Amino acid sequence: MNAKEKIDAFYEAREAYEQAHKLSGEMFAAMKDAERAAVDKMLEEGLKSMGRDDGTHVSLRKQYTCSVTLDNEDQVRQWLVDTNGDDAQFVVEKVHKPALLEWMREKAMEVGDVPDFLKLNTTPALSVRGWKTRG
Repeated sequence: MNAKEKIDAFYEAREAYEQAHKLSGEMFAAMKDAERAAVDKMLEEGLKSMGRDDGTHVSLRKQYTCSVTLDNEDQVRQWLVDTNGDDAQFVVEKVHKPALLEWMREKAMEVGDVPDFLKLNTTPALSVRGWKTRG
C-alpha cells in the first residue's frame, strides 16, 4: 500500500471513529435522560431503593457538585479557612503537563535534552488541515 492508500485508510478510520463518538454521545445523553426520569419517578413515589428481578439493587444517592473557578477561588479558599480552619487539604499544586509539553515543543527539545525521569517520547503523527467532521 502506498502513502495515499494509507492516508485514505486513515480518513476512513477517522470518519468511523467520529461517527461512533457522536453515537456514543447521543447514547450517553439518552442514558442520562432515562436516569433523570427514573430518579424523578422514585422521588415521586417516595422510594429510596428498589430491588430488581436480575438481582441488582438501585438506590438514590445524593450527588454533590459545586463551582470552583479562577474567578471565585479566593472566596472559596477564604470560606474554607473560615469554616475549616485552613484550606491546605483542598489545595493541590502540580505541574501543568499540557503547558510543559507545549514548552518542550516550542524549544524543539529532543529525548536527550531532558532528564530520563520525564520519559519524553516523540513520535511522528498526522496533522490534517481542512478536515470537516462528517455526519
